[in-house]
Amino acid sequence: MRYVIEHTYVNLVPLSFIPRGVAALTGIESFKSLNDLTTGKFRKESFKPYNPEGFDGVEFNFSIESLFTKDWDVKEKRLERFKERNWPLYTFHAGHESELGCFRDACTSLADDDDLTKKKIKVQIQAAAELQKATGIGKSPIIVFHTGYLPQKSSVPDAVLKNLETAVKEAENKKVIVALENMQHSKKWYLIGSDYKDLEYIMKKVDSPWLKVCFDWGHANAYAWEYAKKAKNPKEYLENFSYHSQIIDALNKKICYTHIHYNESQQNFSYGEDEHLPLTRIPQGFMAGFERTIEEMLEKTSIAEHDFIHLELFPFTFWKKGSTRKEQIQSIRIIEGIRGKEK
Repeated sequence: MRYVIEHTYVNLVPLSFIPRGVAALTGIESFKSLNDLTTGKFRKESFKPYNPEGFDGVEFNFSIESLFTKDWDVKEKRLERFKERNWPLYTFHAGHESELGCFRDACTSLADDDDLTKKKIKVQIQAAAELQKATGIGKSPIIVFHTGYLPQKSSVPDAVLKNLETAVKEAENKKVIVALENMQHSKKWYLIGSDYKDLEYIMKKVDSPWLKVCFDWGHANAYAWEYAKKAKNPKEYLENFSYHSQIIDALNKKICYTHIHYNESQQNFSYGEDEHLPLTRIPQGFMAGFERTIEEMLEKTSIAEHDFIHLELFPFTFWKKGSTRKEQIQSIRIIEGIRGKEK
């Protein structure tokens, strides 16, 4: 099994978050060495072979890398710069459905019914294929998409299905796996895919070996309250991570990839935040339930076949509850320990 993390999450100073306008005004973009910093320096001490206990590779996030113009053409020079670095780029994340101001140029919502959205989908799949090909890893890359959002919970829009038909055609052409992510609870809007039944519906409507699911453990934990409210014993439902088991049973082999992180939803018995905590923060009383869901996930899905696990752990440098590098590495060991018990 190969463990990946976003390269910005292991940096002490995530300079990739310098707003594009500030970078342009200060002239940072005109200096190659500084421009390399704004794309996120590769912190070697977090990765193999520099650290035998470290991560195997990177999930590359298109939201923060400014690889595309406002018209969504590829910035070829910037793409070549990343290819030259020869980072171990195993998996990718498409632009999020709603971005902060300085990353809004990468916003991608599959619920938008327009030609530009179709172009966004295609160019991100193409860029993922090209970047991973440069590493010579030899596996089909996985690119994760968020499905989009609605003002309130409703049926999956037809626009999502149309956009995914575009996606699977391009994915098959480029030999890239598109994985839709289950989402977390939001107080502002309804994130499509928060309820796993959305993903069930989509998989039936767009049936393709190139369309699969990225199971986000932390998102499931944050959304579980919606199902717990209807359970006979909400407290027990949350403490047993029952929603996770429902997702795994329903989507099983369609799940090809996972984002693993922790939040305290089952402890506080209120709507959970998407906290991206390290696995070292899981209280001992909840560890057995966590281990069981990881065992179920590895046994019933196709994650082991595709070989990637992403520990999506925000660093303490830009997240109030974020993790240290030691906690990130220890989180790998926790998953490895569970895998060892399973064997």
